[in-house]
Amino acid sequence: MKRIKMSLVVITIMILSSLFACSHLHALGDWFIEVDPTAESEGLYVQVCEGCGERIEKAIPALSDESVWTLTETVEPDHKNLGKKVYNSIYGEVTVVLDYVPHVYGEYTLTVNPTLTDAGKATHACECDHVEEVEVPALTDSVWTVTTTPATHFEEGVDVYTSVYGTVSISIDVVPHAYGAYTLTVNPTLADAGKATHACECGHVEEVEVPALTDSAWTVTTTPATHFEEGADVYTSVYGTVSISIDVVPHVYGAYTLTVNPTLADAGKA
Repeated sequence: MKRIKMSLVVITIMILSSLFACSHLHALGDWFIEVDPTAESEGLYVQVCEGCGERIEKAIPALSDESVWTLTETVEPDHKNLGKKVYNSIYGEVTVVLDYVPHVYGEYTLTVNPTLTDAGKATHACECDHVEEVEVPALTDSVWTVTTTPATHFEEGVDVYTSVYGTVSISIDVVPHAYGAYTLTVNPTLADAGKATHACECGHVEEVEVPALTDSAWTVTTTPATHFEEGADVYTSVYGTVSISIDVVPHVYGAYTLTVNPTLADAGKA
């Protein structure tokens, strides 16, 4: 109570001092709080002359000064509503708005998986049941860490991307076999297909059907036969080489010439 009386005395002295310092009689308006004090800083109490506009200013103690301010009302905020604290003193009333209580979200759930080129989406829920949807960066973003299981010739691999948003897996195709040269196991003919195999470096062996020799896959080189030697058609393709013999060309004889005439009893020669 003594502090309040002292404050009023100080204010009265300030008013009287200002009145005597000016050449006219001030028509002072009501005191008002121009700058609200906070818990840490002082406020500003002002009275203005309605005639000349001269101001009388006084610092208002911070709200933490319990000898001046009394907390008369508290409304706690929540996730949806602002709160407030109402302080009263000889200077008037000051209301401090209390901000919303931040949501406390749980883990994210991916609703649209991101890709290497496109962002995705995820949601997370607060304990108050409020659900927030956020954009999830593409998998190339630094928020993701990737663990790779390489593919083999027999099994797919996988890139597993992990972040605060969850886990995304992307399959890696099986590694194609790297086959060597074909080996013919059944030679094709002019009428029938054949068979061939080729092996991968991993040991896997694949058997394929080989087109007949009349197929465009084959090119043929011919060595003609003579009256004395067989010829050959040599067929070449990616599958290998097939040779087909050409029979010796039959002799084409002219008319006989008798060299020893036959008799009734003996053969002759021609």
